[in-house]
Amino acid sequence: MFSYRLPDFKYPVYSVNFNPNSKTLYNQSGSNTLDEIENLIKSNNFIILDFNRDHPNFILGNTSITEVFNYFSNNGLKNIFYLTSENIPNHEYIRFFPSWLYQKSREYSTIDMNIKTDRTYSLSCLNRFPSPHRIYIFYHLLQKKYFPLCLTSFLGLTNPYNNFNEIGEFNDIYSEIPNEIKSYYQKTKFTKKLAEDTYYWTNDHNPIHSAYNDSYLNLITESTYYHSFFTEKTAKALTGEQLFILAGGQSSITNLKSLGFECFEKINYIYDDVENWIKRMDSILNLLDNIFFNIQDLYWIYSKERKYNREYFLSDNFRRKCLQQVKDLLK
Repeated sequence: MFSYRLPDFKYPVYSVNFNPNSKTLYNQSGSNTLDEIENLIKSNNFIILDFNRDHPNFILGNTSITEVFNYFSNNGLKNIFYLTSENIPNHEYIRFFPSWLYQKSREYSTIDMNIKTDRTYSLSCLNRFPSPHRIYIFYHLLQKKYFPLCLTSFLGLTNPYNNFNEIGEFNDIYSEIPNEIKSYYQKTKFTKKLAEDTYYWTNDHNPIHSAYNDSYLNLITESTYYHSFFTEKTAKALTGEQLFILAGGQSSITNLKSLGFECFEKINYIYDDVENWIKRMDSILNLLDNIFFNIQDLYWIYSKERKYNREYFLSDNFRRKCLQQVKDLLK
């Protein structure tokens, strides 16, 4: 079961991902073997699979929850409920449940944060795993005149979870990055990271960091760009009472709003519906050019909304909202 103590469900819950190449599940929780999960599936007993885990799809390529559902249902397996950050309305088996946000809402509500009003940095943007949209965003940020005013980090060209792999050598998905950006990185192979940042993944999940409590706006480079997906990256911006721009999948802002959050309409309506991921990132970069030197003014214009987001995110009301779509699976 999940380590973040979801309420009791009627059915066993397992945290997994899907290999679109071999058509097999990956177990992400570490507490149950795949044999156990597969045996439960084959037994025709109902089971809940949570696809809110991200790492395998960085390497294995993009897949959507509907593709996973179609694969299992076409093989006669209709005893599976699917939890996902993709909002698929009115689906009998797929439920919109942002597990990371639910988990971090519980966890961060116990942390005493010093919420600053006057902040040092206009923009923060932290990046660890070098996925395509992060490479693209960070490369273009480096070219901006305002880059020195930003608080940024970038781990480099190696995969921190498997350090001997270079970008382009383990994942065909990187072919989507424009050649001039790949050439730039191949020549420089640099690492830019914060002194207070570390290589250890556990530090990724701490909201008490200058990027969140000492920066007016957080450019959230979420884990994926090919579908809506929320992790601790979004949770930390909400907890820090920040403005945010969400560089992730199409409709990420729409789905975040559906959970009850204020999403700063003057900022985030511009790019959310853009289908092509590079054009979506370009829209975000153009937006930054237009608002960068007004970020502090926007921060105060949206003072009420920012405070609401923090209080709501850390509340029981938010967690109940998350559970609404899966309430019929609860005991």
